Amino acid sequence: MIFTPFIFKEKEFKNRLIMTAINTGFDFDYKSFDKIKEFYRERAKGGAAAITTMCAVEECSTVNNIPFNCESYGLLCNEISNILKEYNCKHIVQLFYYGNEFNITSEKIENIKENFIKTAKICVENGADAIEIDFNKGHIFSNFICSDISLIENNFTIEILKDIKNNIDKNISVIINISLEDILVENIENSNILKFIKKVKELNVIDLLRISNDIYDVCEIDNILNYIKYNIDIPVILDVCIHDEKILNNLINKDLCCLFGITKNLIADKAVVNKISNSENYNKCQNCNKCIENVLKNKEIYCPFNPEIGYEYLENSHRRIATAKKLVVVGGGVAGMMAAKKSADRGYKTILITNESRLGGKLNMKARMDYYTKSFLENLESDLKNLEVEIVYNTLADFDIIKSYEPYFVVLAMGSVQNIDEKFYGKNYVTAENVIYNIHEFVNKYNNKKIVIVGEKTFSSDIANYIKNNGNFDITIIDNGKNHKYSINEFYNDNLNIIYDDIFDINENTIYINNKTSINYDCIIVANGYTSGNSYISERLMDERISYSIIGDLNELGNTEKSLKDGFELFLRLFIA
Repeated sequence: MIFTPFIFKEKEFKNRLIMTAINTGFDFDYKSFDKIKEFYRERAKGGAAAITTMCAVEECSTVNNIPFNCESYGLLCNEISNILKEYNCKHIVQLFYYGNEFNITSEKIENIKENFIKTAKICVENGADAIEIDFNKGHIFSNFICSDISLIENNFTIEILKDIKNNIDKNISVIINISLEDILVENIENSNILKFIKKVKELNVIDLLRISNDIYDVCEIDNILNYIKYNIDIPVILDVCIHDEKILNNLINKDLCCLFGITKNLIADKAVVNKISNSENYNKCQNCNKCIENVLKNKEIYCPFNPEIGYEYLENSHRRIATAKKLVVVGGGVAGMMAAKKSADRGYKTILITNESRLGGKLNMKARMDYYTKSFLENLESDLKNLEVEIVYNTLADFDIIKSYEPYFVVLAMGSVQNIDEKFYGKNYVTAENVIYNIHEFVNKYNNKKIVIVGEKTFSSDIANYIKNNGNFDITIIDNGKNHKYSINEFYNDNLNIIYDDIFDINENTIYINNKTSINYDCIIVANGYTSGNSYISERLMDERISYSIIGDLNELGNTEKSLKDGFELFLRLFIA
């Protein structure tokens, strides 16, 4: 059902999956037009049925580089509309006035109304297929429908909607956007927001309702959607994060939703719609919300699992090389995998060599414990196979093996190795890797025992919950890192304790913390102590004048985000042709 067309007001949406409004944070000036346009082009090319861009109706009412109604805006709107049309993708423009103005004057009200009408007309004249008005918190309308406001102010919102309707083509839909969170604050039957929606629907000044859903669990809002269907009777666009297509299809079958906003999915993977349609792997949104957090910090939109976001305009300026030059990547972790992907994208005959039987490096440990990490690795590996990267497994690459491929360039991404602190020597310890890959043996040996996990809180808590899902343990985490913003017990409170301190000494069954506190243990899981691996191959490459680069943990210890960024940015620096 999500791939059936939706026809409304003589406009056909080719499927039910759209990109709703999100602030990119890209600078709004002529220099950045290509950056903005190519960002949206790739999402339209990737299968989205519609894309929503944003425009403030006044410069003073915008925020974080969002475009506003000015001389250059009409040109940008027109160019985006034309790009989207190339891919049969509809263009929705969200209009907003950001700012809480409680002491608003009648003169200011008239000025705001005029700017909404003016901006709506400019959007339609420049190819917009629908106009959306934002009623969420922080926008001027939210003051008028969420509380007891005087009649003149309530009329203000309705008059704007009426004037927009009367000044644009009758086949252009008007959408208003409200937040699910705002609805849930009140009892559904007493919701001021839903009462307002019903009123403006009866006045025929709106056509569709979009519900912004930060909860991303469509199962929890069935009752709200049912209430809207039977009491307001307006088509609904619901923001979701795709987890189960059956749920979305069921909402369409029950006529509770007409379209789904999958913006965060489209941030993580620009081609997600086409990939789902073709039953291919795709880069699933991890729900980390880094994309939104970055923009709220007045930075550009960002995804730690998709380093390509925001660089589409540079990617599309690269030419694939005309000759079949060979590029060798040594290391099968995420830095090496991303480097191999970008190398193949550029047209190089790419060979990836790993000394392991699988790709993913250390991230394979987390993939055993976390579905999203597993899915992420599967998608990245699928990309390599689709790009025909030659993968050589179970091979410890030395200089002679590398040279035998006659490479034009070599990427060294051999990652890091675990060094066990001398304090653990002779004590009853196991490594995190050993536990994760041999969980049943660990449970059989240490079930109902006292376990101490030594390592950074995030990874250690993943291990703790993984082993607890397989047995019964008394667990303590010791994290000797320096930057701790919150206690792990905010998230994991079932017999799981955390201590932020250094280990002073260890004996046969006791760990001493700074010579003050002692903890008894039956087994220690060591989940830290990594150092960069050996890059001795680089010296031979230099001697033979073979160009190379060192990336990922081999260059500097970091996390998955940094490793992916290293692999991606290497090809921005070196292979812009």
